[in-house]
Amino acid sequence: MAELEAAVLAPGFYQGDYRAVQETLDALETAKSEVERLYERWAELEAVARG
Repeated sequence: MAELEAAVLAPGFYQGDYRAVQETLDALETAKSEVERLYERWAELEAVARG
């Protein structure tokens, strides 16, 4: 995810090929969603472990 964020923040990123820009933005959004899902699952498992 850090690599994707760095790419988006790079100067000139949005002046690049539209498809490449969109693919990178889509991949970043997917990665962020996955991280959020995993943190939610982690919280669920901790709640179960605490009883």
